Amino acid sequence: MKKNFTSETLKKMKYELDNTTEKERGFVLCKRHDGLITYGKSHIGNIGEVKNGAFFQKVRVRNKCDKNEDFIGDYHTHTNKSDASIADLTSAFVYDVLRCVGSKPDNINCFRRKAETRDMSEEENVEHEYKEVLSKIRKINTMYKSNKISKEDANKLKHKLINAATSKLRAKFNIFKL
Repeated sequence: MKKNFTSETLKKMKYELDNTTEKERGFVLCKRHDGLITYGKSHIGNIGEVKNGAFFQKVRVRNKCDKNEDFIGDYHTHTNKSDASIADLTSAFVYDVLRCVGSKPDNINCFRRKAETRDMSEEENVEHEYKEVLSKIRKINTMYKSNKISKEDANKLKHKLINAATSKLRAKFNIFKL
């Protein structure tokens, strides 16, 4: 898949990763009519937000490629060493887009939904599971705030919950390193 990216796009990914400090950086990915993947409009800061247990992309997407290109996904960096988050994977799955994530020191992974998962019931299941994870996180936070568990225990529970859900979701993607 790496050969499908223009050299300029790969350089831009590396540049954005090298310049990531406090805020995520990235851009939309566009497919030219010759099949090569290039980059479109850039952004700095989070490109999505969690609202009422569902992931909503902010207005930014399909019109950010040149008129002779097709929107196919996005690339963004993380400010720490983490790979794709559960929100990254859920939105990539539900919207069926290519999601590439850069993390320090020099790690870029791209996620493409597997062909056998392309049906509406799968999308509904993934979105439902994501909402369940968020609900459980809220319950853990409530337990911590009401002094039923320590902050350390709350963080351990959330970490375990998120890791399990993310691992399950990762299995629905083809993953390749750039």
